Amino acid sequence: MGPFVGPGMSELHQGLARFACDVLPKGEDGGFDDLAMTAWQFGCMALVAMGVAEETPSGCRLLVSEEQLGKTIFPEGIWDEDAAVVLFALGEQRGYDFAEDAILLNIHAPEAYNWFVAHGWVVGDNWTATASNALIRYGIGEISCERLAEIAIRAAREAPEDLRSLLISLQRGPTERDLAEYRAALKARQVKRDQDFRDEGFLPLSQFVVELSQDEKERAARVGWRSKIRHEMTCAMESRWRPSLGWDSGEALLPLFHDRVVEAVVQHWEAT
Repeated sequence: MGPFVGPGMSELHQGLARFACDVLPKGEDGGFDDLAMTAWQFGCMALVAMGVAEETPSGCRLLVSEEQLGKTIFPEGIWDEDAAVVLFALGEQRGYDFAEDAILLNIHAPEAYNWFVAHGWVVGDNWTATASNALIRYGIGEISCERLAEIAIRAAREAPEDLRSLLISLQRGPTERDLAEYRAALKARQVKRDQDFRDEGFLPLSQFVVELSQDEKERAARVGWRSKIRHEMTCAMESRWRPSLGWDSGEALLPLFHDRVVEAVVQHWEAT
Protein backbone atom coordinates (compact mmCIF):
# COMPACT_ATOMS: atom_id res chain seq x y z
CA MET A 1 0.00 0.00 0.00
CA GLY A 2 1.49 3.32 -1.01
CA PRO A 3 1.15 6.62 0.83
CA PHE A 4 -2.34 8.12 0.72
CA VAL A 5 -2.49 11.87 0.13
CA GLY A 6 -5.74 13.57 0.94
CA PRO A 7 -7.92 15.24 3.56
CA GLY A 8 -9.42 13.80 6.71
CA MET A 9 -6.29 12.34 8.26
CA SER A 10 -6.83 11.55 11.92
CA GLU A 11 -4.81 13.38 14.53
CA LEU A 12 -4.58 10.05 16.35
CA HIS A 13 -2.77 8.46 13.42
CA GLN A 14 -0.57 11.51 12.85
CA GLY A 15 0.42 11.55 16.51
CA LEU A 16 1.12 7.83 16.50
CA ALA A 17 3.25 8.03 13.35
CA ARG A 18 5.33 10.95 14.58
CA PHE A 19 5.82 9.43 18.03
CA ALA A 20 6.82 6.08 16.51
CA CYS A 21 9.41 7.80 14.33
CA ASP A 22 10.77 9.64 17.37
CA VAL A 23 11.21 6.57 19.56
CA LEU A 24 11.85 3.58 17.27
CA PRO A 25 15.49 2.43 17.23
CA LYS A 26 17.31 3.42 14.06
CA GLY A 27 18.74 0.58 11.98
CA GLU A 28 21.97 0.44 10.02
CA ASP A 29 20.03 0.47 6.74
CA GLY A 30 18.50 3.86 7.49
CA GLY A 31 15.19 2.37 8.58
CA PHE A 32 13.90 1.34 11.98
CA ASP A 33 15.02 -1.84 13.77
CA ASP A 34 12.40 -3.55 15.94
CA LEU A 35 15.11 -5.52 17.83
CA ALA A 36 12.54 -8.35 18.13
CA MET A 37 10.88 -6.40 20.97
CA THR A 38 7.09 -6.21 21.20
CA ALA A 39 6.69 -2.43 21.41
CA TRP A 40 9.09 -1.74 18.54
CA GLN A 41 7.42 -4.48 16.47
CA PHE A 42 4.05 -2.80 17.11
CA GLY A 43 5.47 0.56 16.02
CA CYS A 44 6.83 -0.82 12.76
CA MET A 45 3.57 -2.69 12.08
CA ALA A 46 1.64 0.54 12.62
CA LEU A 47 3.79 2.60 10.26
CA VAL A 48 3.44 -0.04 7.56
CA ALA A 49 -0.33 -0.28 8.06
CA MET A 50 -0.65 3.51 7.77
CA GLY A 51 1.06 3.42 4.40
CA VAL A 52 4.09 5.50 5.35
CA ALA A 53 6.62 2.65 5.65
CA GLU A 54 7.50 -0.68 4.09
CA GLU A 55 8.37 -3.82 5.98
CA THR A 56 12.01 -4.91 6.13
CA PRO A 57 13.58 -8.07 7.58
CA SER A 58 14.58 -6.16 10.72
CA GLY A 59 11.65 -3.75 11.04
CA CYS A 60 10.52 -1.12 8.58
CA ARG A 61 11.70 1.74 6.39
CA LEU A 62 9.86 5.02 5.78
CA LEU A 63 8.49 5.64 2.28
CA VAL A 64 8.25 9.38 2.95
CA SER A 65 10.28 11.90 4.88
CA GLU A 66 9.35 12.44 8.51
CA GLU A 67 8.31 15.99 7.56
CA GLN A 68 5.67 14.54 5.20
CA LEU A 69 4.06 12.24 7.76
CA GLY A 70 1.15 14.55 8.49
CA LYS A 71 0.27 14.76 4.81
CA THR A 72 0.65 11.15 3.73
CA ILE A 73 -0.94 8.97 6.40
CA PHE A 74 -3.54 6.48 5.24
CA PRO A 75 -6.25 7.29 7.82
CA GLU A 76 -8.05 3.96 7.77
CA GLY A 77 -4.84 1.96 8.11
CA ILE A 78 -5.41 1.13 11.78
CA TRP A 79 -8.56 0.87 13.86
CA ASP A 80 -8.55 3.54 16.57
CA GLU A 81 -8.42 1.16 19.55
CA ASP A 82 -5.45 -0.70 18.08
CA ALA A 83 -3.69 2.62 17.49
CA ALA A 84 -4.17 3.43 21.17
CA VAL A 85 -2.68 0.08 22.24
CA VAL A 86 0.38 0.73 20.05
CA LEU A 87 0.80 4.16 21.65
CA PHE A 88 0.64 2.62 25.13
CA ALA A 89 3.29 0.04 24.20
CA LEU A 90 5.64 2.56 22.59
CA GLY A 91 5.27 4.96 25.49
CA GLU A 92 5.98 2.33 28.11
CA GLN A 93 9.08 1.18 26.22
CA ARG A 94 10.41 4.74 26.48
CA GLY A 95 9.39 5.13 30.11
CA TYR A 96 6.19 7.13 29.49
CA ASP A 97 3.19 5.44 31.08
CA PHE A 98 0.45 6.88 28.85
CA ALA A 99 -2.01 4.25 30.06
CA GLU A 100 -1.72 5.49 33.65
CA ASP A 101 -1.12 9.19 32.96
CA ALA A 102 -2.96 10.58 29.94
CA ILE A 103 -1.41 14.03 30.32
CA LEU A 104 1.94 12.60 29.21
CA LEU A 105 0.40 12.20 25.76
CA ASN A 106 -0.11 15.95 25.56
CA ILE A 107 3.65 16.32 25.99
CA HIS A 108 4.94 13.55 23.74
CA ALA A 109 2.13 12.95 21.21
CA PRO A 110 -0.09 16.06 21.29
CA GLU A 111 -2.03 15.26 18.12
CA ALA A 112 -3.09 11.90 19.56
CA TYR A 113 -3.97 13.56 22.87
CA ASN A 114 -6.19 16.09 21.06
CA TRP A 115 -7.96 13.25 19.26
CA PHE A 116 -8.59 11.35 22.51
CA VAL A 117 -10.04 14.48 24.13
CA ALA A 118 -12.23 15.28 21.12
CA HIS A 119 -13.61 11.73 21.02
CA GLY A 120 -14.29 11.41 24.75
CA TRP A 121 -11.45 9.05 25.60
CA VAL A 122 -9.86 11.59 27.95
CA VAL A 123 -11.65 14.03 30.25
CA GLY A 124 -9.76 16.18 32.72
CA ASP A 125 -6.54 14.37 31.83
CA ASN A 126 -8.03 11.04 32.90
CA TRP A 127 -9.03 8.12 30.72
CA THR A 128 -12.77 7.50 30.49
CA ALA A 129 -14.83 4.33 30.11
CA THR A 130 -14.56 4.81 26.32
CA ALA A 131 -10.88 3.91 26.60
CA SER A 132 -11.46 0.90 28.87
CA ASN A 133 -11.21 -1.78 26.18
CA ALA A 134 -7.83 -0.52 24.96
CA LEU A 135 -6.55 -0.16 28.53
CA ILE A 136 -7.67 -3.66 29.54
CA ARG A 137 -6.25 -5.20 26.37
CA TYR A 138 -2.93 -3.59 27.26
CA GLY A 139 -3.09 -4.88 30.83
CA ILE A 140 -4.41 -1.86 32.74
CA GLY A 141 -7.53 -2.70 34.71
CA GLU A 142 -9.35 -5.98 35.05
CA ILE A 143 -12.37 -7.78 33.63
CA SER A 144 -14.78 -9.32 36.11
CA CYS A 145 -15.26 -13.08 35.88
CA GLU A 146 -18.87 -12.51 34.85
CA ARG A 147 -17.94 -10.08 32.09
CA LEU A 148 -15.17 -12.37 30.84
CA ALA A 149 -17.62 -15.27 30.68
CA GLU A 150 -20.06 -13.14 28.66
CA ILE A 151 -17.33 -12.12 26.22
CA ALA A 152 -16.07 -15.70 25.85
CA ILE A 153 -19.56 -17.15 25.33
CA ARG A 154 -20.40 -14.58 22.67
CA ALA A 155 -17.06 -15.04 20.90
CA ALA A 156 -17.57 -18.82 20.84
CA ARG A 157 -21.17 -18.52 19.65
CA GLU A 158 -20.22 -16.16 16.82
CA ALA A 159 -16.95 -17.87 15.83
CA PRO A 160 -16.54 -18.18 12.04
CA GLU A 161 -17.11 -21.59 10.49
CA ASP A 162 -13.44 -22.01 9.62
CA LEU A 163 -12.50 -21.75 13.32
CA ARG A 164 -15.21 -23.91 14.86
CA SER A 165 -13.23 -27.15 14.71
CA LEU A 166 -10.28 -25.38 16.31
CA LEU A 167 -12.52 -24.08 19.10
CA ILE A 168 -14.03 -27.52 19.67
CA SER A 169 -10.55 -29.03 19.87
CA LEU A 170 -9.46 -26.40 22.38
CA GLN A 171 -12.42 -27.10 24.63
CA ARG A 172 -12.48 -30.88 24.17
CA GLY A 173 -8.79 -31.69 24.40
CA PRO A 174 -6.81 -34.04 22.14
CA THR A 175 -8.10 -37.33 20.77
CA GLU A 176 -5.76 -40.24 20.12
CA ARG A 177 -5.82 -39.32 16.43
CA ASP A 178 -4.88 -35.71 17.26
CA LEU A 179 -1.93 -36.91 19.32
CA ALA A 180 -0.80 -39.34 16.62
CA GLU A 181 -0.88 -36.61 14.00
CA TYR A 182 0.96 -34.23 16.30
CA ARG A 183 3.68 -36.79 17.05
CA ALA A 184 4.06 -37.57 13.33
CA ALA A 185 4.42 -33.88 12.45
CA LEU A 186 6.93 -33.40 15.28
CA LYS A 187 8.94 -36.40 14.11
CA ALA A 188 9.00 -35.07 10.54
CA ARG A 189 10.33 -31.71 11.77
CA GLN A 190 13.00 -33.45 13.82
CA VAL A 191 14.11 -35.55 10.84
CA LYS A 192 14.33 -32.45 8.65
CA ARG A 193 16.22 -30.54 11.32
CA ASP A 194 18.72 -33.38 11.72
CA GLN A 195 19.25 -33.50 7.96
CA ASP A 196 19.77 -29.74 7.84
CA PHE A 197 22.45 -30.06 10.52
CA ARG A 198 24.15 -32.91 8.63
CA ASP A 199 24.12 -30.84 5.44
CA GLU A 200 25.94 -28.09 7.35
CA GLY A 201 28.52 -30.56 8.65
CA PHE A 202 27.18 -30.80 12.20
CA LEU A 203 26.01 -33.73 14.24
CA PRO A 204 22.20 -34.08 14.36
CA LEU A 205 20.58 -32.65 17.49
CA SER A 206 18.69 -35.88 18.11
CA GLN A 207 21.95 -37.47 19.24
CA PHE A 208 22.00 -35.14 22.24
CA VAL A 209 18.36 -35.54 23.28
CA VAL A 210 17.67 -37.64 26.37
CA GLU A 211 15.24 -40.46 25.63
CA LEU A 212 11.95 -40.05 27.48
CA SER A 213 9.84 -42.77 29.00
CA GLN A 214 6.55 -43.62 27.30
CA ASP A 215 4.59 -41.76 29.98
CA GLU A 216 6.81 -38.70 29.58
CA LYS A 217 6.36 -38.80 25.81
CA GLU A 218 2.60 -38.99 26.25
CA ARG A 219 2.52 -36.02 28.61
CA ALA A 220 4.83 -34.02 26.35
CA ALA A 221 2.63 -34.72 23.34
CA ARG A 222 -0.50 -33.56 25.17
CA VAL A 223 1.20 -30.38 26.39
CA GLY A 224 2.65 -29.69 22.95
CA TRP A 225 -0.66 -30.30 21.19
CA ARG A 226 -2.53 -27.97 23.57
CA SER A 227 0.12 -25.29 23.12
CA LYS A 228 -0.20 -25.58 19.32
CA ILE A 229 -4.01 -25.30 19.34
CA ARG A 230 -3.90 -22.45 21.86
CA HIS A 231 -1.39 -20.58 19.69
CA GLU A 232 -3.46 -21.04 16.52
CA MET A 233 -6.63 -19.76 18.19
CA THR A 234 -4.83 -16.85 19.82
CA CYS A 235 -3.35 -15.76 16.49
CA ALA A 236 -6.75 -15.99 14.81
CA MET A 237 -8.38 -13.85 17.49
CA GLU A 238 -5.61 -11.25 17.49
CA SER A 239 -6.04 -10.86 13.73
CA ARG A 240 -9.82 -11.16 13.38
CA TRP A 241 -11.62 -10.46 16.67
CA ARG A 242 -12.13 -7.62 19.13
CA PRO A 243 -14.50 -7.58 22.15
CA SER A 244 -16.39 -4.52 20.90
CA LEU A 245 -16.47 -5.58 17.23
CA GLY A 246 -16.83 -9.34 17.19
CA TRP A 247 -15.34 -11.43 14.38
CA ASP A 248 -14.29 -10.26 10.90
CA SER A 249 -15.75 -6.78 11.35
CA GLY A 250 -14.03 -5.26 8.34
CA GLU A 251 -12.14 -2.77 10.50
CA ALA A 252 -8.41 -2.39 9.89
CA LEU A 253 -7.05 -4.50 12.74
CA LEU A 254 -3.40 -4.94 13.63
CA PRO A 255 -2.51 -8.48 14.78
CA LEU A 256 -1.19 -7.22 18.12
CA PHE A 257 0.10 -10.11 20.17
CA HIS A 258 0.07 -10.44 23.99
CA ASP A 259 -3.51 -9.10 24.00
CA ARG A 260 -4.65 -9.63 27.60
CA VAL A 261 -8.33 -10.03 26.68
CA VAL A 262 -7.61 -12.60 23.98
CA GLU A 263 -5.38 -14.54 26.35
CA ALA A 264 -8.06 -14.48 29.04
CA VAL A 265 -10.79 -15.66 26.65
CA VAL A 266 -8.68 -18.54 25.32
CA GLN A 267 -7.83 -19.60 28.88
CA HIS A 268 -11.53 -19.45 29.77
CA TRP A 269 -12.38 -21.73 26.84
CA GLU A 270 -9.75 -24.22 27.90
CA ALA A 271 -11.07 -24.32 31.43
CA THR A 272 -14.74 -24.85 30.48
